[in-house]
Amino acid sequence: MNAILDASHSVSAALPDPAAALLQTIAEVLDIRHVFPRVSTIVKAVVPHDALELVFYDRQGHVTLEASSADDLPGYAGSGTGDNQAFSIVSNLGWIRRPQAPSDSPDVIDALVEAGYRSVLSVRRDANSQVMRLVFLSKQTHAYTADDVPSAQHVADYVAVAVAHEQLAAAERDRAEARAQSERVSARVRALAESGEVLPATAG
Repeated sequence: MNAILDASHSVSAALPDPAAALLQTIAEVLDIRHVFPRVSTIVKAVVPHDALELVFYDRQGHVTLEASSADDLPGYAGSGTGDNQAFSIVSNLGWIRRPQAPSDSPDVIDALVEAGYRSVLSVRRDANSQVMRLVFLSKQTHAYTADDVPSAQHVADYVAVAVAHEQLAAAERDRAEARAQSERVSARVRALAESGEVLPATAG
């Protein structure tokens, strides 16, 4: 949790009012998916949007929709960007009728347009070893410009810290479970040794 608190000092200048609310929201849970709609509501004052999604990329380039603030998103709006661009802006989804990457199905863009979405701003961040994209979607055309990118990146910094904190907590849980399992095995071995019990011989 200290990591989240420390990170707030570097981004609070860009998010002077929502910063405290955003920090408090992500600090309340270990899984940001549980509060992602609330995160979206808070940061609308910073980067206006109608939907927000969090997309993960693995080392093989596979895309996973980790969280979404809206139920009407038909696909991963950030999946066509790839994981190597710092940011991308689509001013009018109606102009894009073919996918830009194999990870997009041909009808994802059409489905987004049919759902009313027109503009997309996607920013890339690293959360420990996890590559992620925070994707802002608007139902207005030309909703985003390069001037919106710094604010979107600052929001993504908060989310990335929360995701990294989740990963560390999960890793610690795994280590604790491994230690507990090792202790159980050791206790069983000691019990067998003390009782003089021998393992059955394997039939030759």
